[in-house]
Amino acid sequence: MIPAQPRLFWLTLTVIVTAVIIGTFDPKDVDELPDGFESPVLALELAQRADDAALVIDGDQRRAALKKAIYFDFAFILVYSFLWFVMGRRVSPIVGILAVTAGLADVIENTGMLITIAAPAPSLSVTKWTYYASLIKWLQLGLVFIALFFYFRPRQGLRDGWDLARLAAGLAYAYSGILCVAGVFVYNPVIERSVLPLSVALALQLILSLLTP
Repeated sequence: MIPAQPRLFWLTLTVIVTAVIIGTFDPKDVDELPDGFESPVLALELAQRADDAALVIDGDQRRAALKKAIYFDFAFILVYSFLWFVMGRRVSPIVGILAVTAGLADVIENTGMLITIAAPAPSLSVTKWTYYASLIKWLQLGLVFIALFFYFRPRQGLRDGWDLARLAAGLAYAYSGILCVAGVFVYNPVIERSVLPLSVALALQLILSLLTP
């Protein structure tokens, strides 16, 4: 079957597959993470203290797993930045720019995490600039996700099931974005809760790009 929107379909599929692969690299032997995080990668990128970062990267096996996930994340940054740039600029040029600058902040964040993993002990200064780069990334992504509601919003009301699916995708994106922004300003671990609605949005987007023009 030829997708109705080939570029959007293949970019969305690549983002989903890449995210799943990165998830397989997450260390599985983590019993406790700082600040109530459940994901070791998020716990490391949003660690505010050197001691918190040290707890996340404790052990050679965990460091190796995190390093693999972060290296693969560079490919993820490339595809998600392009996907949300392509979609975001349809809403506003500013939204497209935010998608790209979020990717740049993610590169800085990843570089900081790699430095932390390679060091015998985490540095407070590196931990801090990794943390602030991560906050900037999540704030910008949150704003992009909220704006993508307007990408999917049916222009002529709910005429059929596809319009309902578009509305659901837009609402899922918006909810994910609100959680990201709340996580930046209120409580960082809330960002983890954005993964489920974002996954729903991407799954609906994949179906819509496959079947609807």
